[in-house]
Amino acid sequence: GARMLRVSLARNMGPKPGEPVAVVLVKPTAEALRQAAVNKLRLKKREEARLRLFVWATAAELPAAGSIAGSVQNGDTVAVSLGEDCARRGPRGPDASGPSIPGAEAPADAALAPLPAGVAAWQQRAPS
Repeated sequence: GARMLRVSLARNMGPKPGEPVAVVLVKPTAEALRQAAVNKLRLKKREEARLRLFVWATAAELPAAGSIAGSVQNGDTVAVSLGEDCARRGPRGPDASGPSIPGAEAPADAALAPLPAGVAAWQQRAPS
C-alpha cells in the first residue's frame, strides 16, 4: 500500500502556536490530512470550510487537495489554521521559531508597515 505519513498536528493560533497536540498517521494526501485535523482538533463544519494547513518548519501552505508526499516529511509538524496566515513567519533568523503573539508584528516587519498618517502627509507636502 501507499506509505503512511506520521505527522504532528498543532494549532496555528492560541497560547502555544506550533506546539503539537496530536500525532496522526495518514496517507500522503491533503484530503486525508485535513480529515485527521478535523477529527483530532474537533473542528466544526464551518471551521472545516476555512481550514488551511501549514508545514510549521517552513511556514509553507499545503494544497487543499491532492498529494502532499513531497511537501510533508515523516515527523513534520503541521499547523492547523482556521483561515488565518501561518503564525510562524518562516525561517528569518535565530528567533524565527519563537511563538508569535497574534496581532503583534515582529520588528522585522516594521519596514513594511504603512507610515503613520502624519509622516505620509509631511512627505507629500515636502518639495520634491
